[in-house]
Amino acid sequence: MIVPGPLLWRFRVRGLPVAWAAAKRSLVKTPAGGFLVKARPAEKWADWKRTVQAQAAPSAPSALFDGPLALVVRVYLPRPTSAPKRVTIPTKRPDLTNLQKGVEDALTGIVWVDDSQVVRMESSKEFGDPPGVMIEVRRADLALDSCAPADYPVTDE
Repeated sequence: MIVPGPLLWRFRVRGLPVAWAAAKRSLVKTPAGGFLVKARPAEKWADWKRTVQAQAAPSAPSALFDGPLALVVRVYLPRPTSAPKRVTIPTKRPDLTNLQKGVEDALTGIVWVDDSQVVRMESSKEFGDPPGVMIEVRRADLALDSCAPADYPVTDE
């Protein structure tokens, strides 16, 4: 395990993971003749976010975690039937960073105050049945100094 620290919360979300997506933007002409930019969330992402929140809420901590946190995210995707047997790791879209970003955003206000509290992260994308996401939240304040290599060059520039 790369992410040390005491375990605070562990949960599995069942369902097909969807990567975080930026809001769709469009120009709308106003009655005064100007233009207004309207933004609406990407629908698949918004549905997945609601799924994560609905499944996580019943087992969420009674008080939101505060302070530095470490996050472990394991994403399990269905193996495509067209994938050759030699393909053992999903290297196609969706990309891992957007999958983990979606989990972080969905758990804000349910597990932690803000996803900016995540200061350590370990994540992976694997084939798995059933599809879903395994999430672990750990306290990071005890582990901050233990992860830095002693020979890491530090400069005061």
